[in-house]
Amino acid sequence: MEIIKAEYKLIRKGEIDLNYLMNLIWNKRSFLVYCMLVFTFGGIVLLFITPKKYTAKASILPSETNSINGIGNLGALAGMAGVNLSSMLNESNSISPELYEQVVNSFLFKIDLINSKYYFKRSDTLQTIMEYANIDTIESPFLKYTIHLPWTLNQLYKKPSKKTVIKKIEGINKLSNKERRAFNFIEKLIVVEVNDKTGLVTVSAEANEPIFVCQLVNGAVNQLQEYIKLYKIQQSRDNMEFIQEQHALKQVEYENVQKQYFRYMDSHRNIVSERVDIKFQKLKDEYNIISAVYKGLAQQLEQAKIAVNEQTPVFMILEPAIVPNKNSSPNIVLFVILSVLFGFIFGIAWIVLNDEFQILIK
Repeated sequence: MEIIKAEYKLIRKGEIDLNYLMNLIWNKRSFLVYCMLVFTFGGIVLLFITPKKYTAKASILPSETNSINGIGNLGALAGMAGVNLSSMLNESNSISPELYEQVVNSFLFKIDLINSKYYFKRSDTLQTIMEYANIDTIESPFLKYTIHLPWTLNQLYKKPSKKTVIKKIEGINKLSNKERRAFNFIEKLIVVEVNDKTGLVTVSAEANEPIFVCQLVNGAVNQLQEYIKLYKIQQSRDNMEFIQEQHALKQVEYENVQKQYFRYMDSHRNIVSERVDIKFQKLKDEYNIISAVYKGLAQQLEQAKIAVNEQTPVFMILEPAIVPNKNSSPNIVLFVILSVLFGFIFGIAWIVLNDEFQILIK
């Protein structure tokens, strides 16, 4: 039995015949142009039905962390007396810019965001994200008391479930369905980028409404500043309370050493003895060390009190977000180029495969 093998003109001896391929494409050029036009038209249609998105950005410059200066040799004296001023006066009393994104995406931060009011063009009013994200889920009174009447009655007389009880327990954060929709709406919506070279921090967001996205970014920046400010105040307050505690302890020790020192000096004022001189010098050295630490703690306590009441901004807003007048996506030029490219690739593939298929049939 003779086996008839089809002759593949495109591939000869394991290699693609470029001359044959170019001639094939040239002969089918009208079909190729047709494919490119169809794909371009489809891309334009897709471009018009794709929701436009707008991007707003704000640039902020974190202020340098201020440390409490003036420790000097006091740190060494405090160490000799058993007090670690370095741990008490921790220089890092602010949140690192690298953690800003984690703060923005934290649970409590998002709760504040979804309960703030923004302008939405769709509803033409000020609404919270919670209200906006649940617009489509609000049931009309007609449906509620007609078709859905059995479910309405069931909700009225249904006993509280375990989930409801859990939500009321203090210390447990559980989202309701409305809150979950709002969380999904702003999930990863705000992006925080830190430039390691310049230290500049960029807060940006992309959404379907230009005014809303501008308000969201500016609101997130202001809220972030409040969060960091509260953190700094809490750190300063904890630091002040710790210094107060150490100051109170050193005050008792200082007063005891002071009494011993002056009592011994009064009782041995006219006595000349090497033993007396050694004892006197020992008390004097101890008194000087405790006195220096005590006075230093008193100074640091006053500085800590000032730090608690300090209202300096935690970062400078170099460029606030403005309402974008052009959409950031979809990109018209990129859409058209990709549509033409996909049409060209599809046309070439169809021409080649159709030619090979015709050869197989023959």
